[in-house]
Amino acid sequence: MHAFSNTKRRFEYYGERNGVRYFHDYGHHPNEIRATLDAASRVPHEHLYCVFQCNSYTRAKTLFCENVTCFADADAVLVPDIYPGREKDTGLVHARDMVAGINASGGNAVYLGTFENIRAWLDEHGVPGDLVVAVGSGDVYRQTKKLL
Repeated sequence: MHAFSNTKRRFEYYGERNGVRYFHDYGHHPNEIRATLDAASRVPHEHLYCVFQCNSYTRAKTLFCENVTCFADADAVLVPDIYPGREKDTGLVHARDMVAGINASGGNAVYLGTFENIRAWLDEHGVPGDLVVAVGSGDVYRQTKKLL
């Protein structure tokens, strides 16, 4: 087991800060996110926080109904702005819409806009033993490293 090397960007352990462990998973489809959070929920923890950054406005709009229901295993979903990729913001969908949808579906989501705000939120609410799992295919993996 000690020699096991995980696949890059699949439930990849990034490190620990203030007793909170940080992971990233490339999963960006609702089924992948659901599976990742199910696996994370089996790891001993106090709270399970999911950082969800949707990668593109098109995906946010197309997968909206599925995205808002895939976070049942998370105690809270921390949402920054949508990663635009190669798209321009047309104003048709915003990360706040995702937060409203998650909350309307019985989840607990917070719009925080930036990763700096996410770090501040985790500093305020995180306790030793918590897990933070960032999911997405944009630059969320780079941004998650900055949370440490």
